[in-house]
Amino acid sequence: MSLADRCICCTIVFLACLGTRPSTAQTVAPSHWASSALEILGIAESRADSQRVAGKNATGIAGTSAAPFRALGSDYTRYQLAAVFGDMPVYRKTANVTQSRLIGVERTFQSYGLEGDGIRIGLWDIGHPYPHVEFGRRLEQASDGEESSLSGHATHVAGTLIAAGIESEARGVAPLSTVVAYGSDGDYLEMYAASGNGLRVSNHSYAFAAGWERTSAGAPVDWTYFGSAGRIAVYNTITWFWDWTAEDNPYYLIVNAAGNDAGQGPAGGAAPHFHNGFSGETYADVHPEDCSAGSGCLGALAMARNALVVGSLDPTGATVSSFSSRGPTIDGRLKPDVMAVGEGVYSTVAGDGYAVSSGTSMAAPMVTGAVALLLDG
Repeated sequence: MSLADRCICCTIVFLACLGTRPSTAQTVAPSHWASSALEILGIAESRADSQRVAGKNATGIAGTSAAPFRALGSDYTRYQLAAVFGDMPVYRKTANVTQSRLIGVERTFQSYGLEGDGIRIGLWDIGHPYPHVEFGRRLEQASDGEESSLSGHATHVAGTLIAAGIESEARGVAPLSTVVAYGSDGDYLEMYAASGNGLRVSNHSYAFAAGWERTSAGAPVDWTYFGSAGRIAVYNTITWFWDWTAEDNPYYLIVNAAGNDAGQGPAGGAAPHFHNGFSGETYADVHPEDCSAGSGCLGALAMARNALVVGSLDPTGATVSSFSSRGPTIDGRLKPDVMAVGEGVYSTVAGDGYAVSSGTSMAAPMVTGAVALLLDG
């Protein structure tokens, strides 16, 4: 049995102990929030509308230049404006890093008779997967009306979940499952509706941009600093909506990437940089490198109490990846919950192609696919 097989077997055994029972974690809403489901959904819809308006009209924010609705970082990380709190733009980002070396990854469960047959996996990402020969008709593009752009990142994640194995080294963990793909904008509303309609598991390989981000490598100013170091570990209202959704739908499991913030930032935390929103004004103030204390650098979504948060291991499965965000949470909880190989993962890309990529984005669908196998069983 290969290392990948053993890792996924262990994941299944672990999830078998956890994943089929209703969640027992309690989500405490801020005291000024409504308590009924209808009132909460009304708040959520209002917040989603505000986010969309903010994204489309983000002018004059973050310095002298407009905060763009979407941007592409130097390592092909995709950023999308999620909200504006006061004068502070908040960006979602895909949780991927630059491509790593090619390795052969064997992900088959035929010997166990589990291939995710008939299981529907929700995939929320910053963009939708490209059609691919590996997906056939097992990719459904949900119409969310806000994000119609296709994404190589989402395509790679989808392949790790469900690729049929036409290219044997790229075979997905649950090759008979179906992916239902959404954009990340307004995710909490869609997650609540989908889980209420029977969705049992979903993958979320994105995070909020926080701390240091290298947004334009090679340019005279290639770093952007998104707020203070404390913002890396904040439980916010969107995280609360995720937790509430999982609590209200106890047989629905959210799987999300821990993030790739460890070690981000210029040496010593000092370099000319932008502040938030990719503004044109440069700064020279000093900020610590992300995770400089060795822990406590999880993003807001990885703070969710009722989500299974996944960190990344190196190809041997023995060492935490250098980029993988670490816990504990700001309130002392242990996160990530589980680890999976997230380096050198070979999967699908646009044009019926294949490529290697690394990141907690690549680790999360390993676990999500294992959950689909568990549900098949």
